[in-house]
Amino acid sequence: MKLHIIFLVLTASALSTEAIRNGQIWQDAPYMARFVVSFGITNLEAGGSIFSHRHILITGVFADPVLTVPNVWVGGSTRTTQRAVAVQSRARHPNFSLFPLTNDIGIVTLNADLVFDRFVRPIALPPLGTSMIPYDNEQGTALGFGGVPGVANTTEHLQAAFMRATTPARCNSFFQHSVAQQFCAEDARLRSEVCVGDIGGPFVVLRRGEEVLVGVISLDFCDATFPSEPALFTRVSAYRTWINQVTSV
Repeated sequence: MKLHIIFLVLTASALSTEAIRNGQIWQDAPYMARFVVSFGITNLEAGGSIFSHRHILITGVFADPVLTVPNVWVGGSTRTTQRAVAVQSRARHPNFSLFPLTNDIGIVTLNADLVFDRFVRPIALPPLGTSMIPYDNEQGTALGFGGVPGVANTTEHLQAAFMRATTPARCNSFFQHSVAQQFCAEDARLRSEVCVGDIGGPFVVLRRGEEVLVGVISLDFCDATFPSEPALFTRVSAYRTWINQVTSV
């Protein structure tokens, strides 16, 4: 029942807007994946991040076994260049909670290994034992295939929003969150923001010239009336041990 409620809320939000607002077209993210989640006759699009030949990191909400996720699309920054790959199974963090939304992380295992090339490539995870990242005020990039508000529910091209991690105090003013397991980020300059169709997608930072997956898009009010609200992300470094236990990565 709880999942049904949140799915209805997400669907209602998606009817108004699904996009990365004020984002820009992004060409180089071969680790980006997208999929359609089905609940009865209702469908929602979501994002994910390839981190091994067989595994994609997603949000825990969409790893629920009640939902149907037959395929994942990978391979390029446009829909027309992507291809579908079959899903074998999904795992959700054992301590996942919907209210409040915590431990919101899951893993998709594919039926077969991905063949890596210039269009399909994994993103690095934080090393095991890494302290909390991103740091306060660190800039990162959030990615998604959500559509352009008022134009279409989805977009052909991958979109990017450049955001900075907020302080825990600012995050707490909008979300009931765990500092160790979650963080907020926002674009105070252009007010770019992620929306419903982008949930599960990556928040990426640079570490010594290498892109590292530090966040999973978890929740955003995505309200044009209040564009100053940050988005909530799951902090990947907090779950490295669990990810390793499930995937050996």
